Amino acid sequence: MPPPTALHGAPAVFTDHAHITFATTDDGGTLAAVAADLPPAHRILLAAGFTPDGHHSSGHYRLPPGPSLTAHLITVAEVYATLLRYTPYIADLTSPQVHEKGQPASDPDVRIDLTTSPATATASAARAREVLIRYGWAATGGPAGGAYALPKETSESDTVAITVMTKHNLHAVGASLTIALGIPAMTSPPPAAVEPVPIPVQARATGPRTR
Repeated sequence: MPPPTALHGAPAVFTDHAHITFATTDDGGTLAAVAADLPPAHRILLAAGFTPDGHHSSGHYRLPPGPSLTAHLITVAEVYATLLRYTPYIADLTSPQVHEKGQPASDPDVRIDLTTSPATATASAARAREVLIRYGWAATGGPAGGAYALPKETSESDTVAITVMTKHNLHAVGASLTIALGIPAMTSPPPAAVEPVPIPVQARATGPRTR
């Protein structure tokens, strides 16, 4: 497997183990990473307002958070449903903010950190801790006994699968969560390098012609 591609200075971990991976950026936007040859995916993402990451051509697209969290979530959900027509191998690692802009943020019940090795998690509610233990997160102590980690030998692909299952089951029991992947907010990409265009011979300045 090739090394992870840099995302504006940060490693793009866990984005190449499924055909498409969705993740939340540090500013509350959404990253879509297309790791398979799926031309329809690029067209669908662009039509929905995702912007290609200008730093590389690895198939990374971003949707900024926008003024409305609800509108953002609806867009991502619709894109996800549409992409399922082309591949079932989609990893949903998103964890959008749980409040609209201008409203006070509430602390999530679970925080999963995929930037550490092994991945770690903290949980504040008993129902959330039960879900973590069910999917192989081992208690490591920490504040009030709410710290967990996956076994050190857990591979990246297994970590992705476990995190996706953990997320869906936390939602099923009504627990909120945040998944940290270390993907920074999108900034204006540097201007793309412009390749010199060869000048046709007949268009070059050759000076006055003589017979």
